Amino acid sequence: GTPPASPHRVETERLKDHWDWLNQHDVSGRELVRSYSAKHAAFVEAALGGEGEEDRALVDKSRFLVCQPTFGLGNRVNAMMMCMTVALLTGRVLFLHWNCMSCHDELAYPIGLGDFILMGFVDWNPDLLLLLFDDQEIWRMSKVVVEPGVSDGGEAGRQEESLMEVFATMNIDHIWHQRILVLNLYRFYPSIFDNPHYRSFFKPEIAGGRRSLRSFAPPPPPAWYARMGLRAFGGPPAWALLALEETRRIV
Repeated sequence: GTPPASPHRVETERLKDHWDWLNQHDVSGRELVRSYSAKHAAFVEAALGGEGEEDRALVDKSRFLVCQPTFGLGNRVNAMMMCMTVALLTGRVLFLHWNCMSCHDELAYPIGLGDFILMGFVDWNPDLLLLLFDDQEIWRMSKVVVEPGVSDGGEAGRQEESLMEVFATMNIDHIWHQRILVLNLYRFYPSIFDNPHYRSFFKPEIAGGRRSLRSFAPPPPPAWYARMGLRAFGGPPAWALLALEETRRIV
C-alpha cells in the first residue's frame, strides 16, 4: 500500500501558489520571510538527515521557540504573530504547538493548524524536537512563559505587567536565555516596536543607516502585523474562505 505521509514534508505546489499570489499582491517583507524559511529548512534538513560536521554544528548551535497559541482563533493568530516576531528578533527556529493541554478553547481543537495556514511553507511541527532530545534534556533546556488569562488581581495581574515590560523594554535573550523558549500567549504586543533593544530592526534609520547591512527591509511597524502575518502564515483569500466555511460547518 501507499506509505503514510510524513509530517515533515513540503507541499511544493501549494508553496508555489502561495509565493505567486504574494508576489503579485505584496512585496514588503518578502525577503525577510524567505530568509527565515531558508534558515528553518536548513535546520530541518540537518536535524532529519544530516550526517556531516556542518549539519551537526548547525543543530548544536540552533535555538528554538515553541509557540503555544491560546484561546480562540483570533487570539491564536495574535499569539502566532508575537511568536514569529520574537523568533525573528532572537534568531530562533519557530515551532507551533497547536493542541497543547493549556490552550483552552475547545472550538479550535476540531480546526487543525493546516486548515487555515500554509503548513507546507515550513515545518512547524514541534515533534521534531523529540527526535533530537529526550524528555529530560528538553526539560533542562526549556523556559516556559505563560501569559495570564483574565486577571483576577493578585499574582496574575503582576505577572501580566511583567510580561508587558519584557516586550516593551528588555533584551529577550538576556531574560529568557534558555535554548528552548516556550511562549503560551494569546496577544500581540505592539510595544515590541519601541523596545530599545530591537528598535533598529523595525526602524533602521534610527541606527544611522544600518538598513544597508542587510539585503531586505522589513515592513514598518504599522504594517508589520498584517504583512508579515500574510507572508508567514497566510495565503490567498480562497483558502481563508474555505477555512471559514469549515468553521461554520463545525459550529
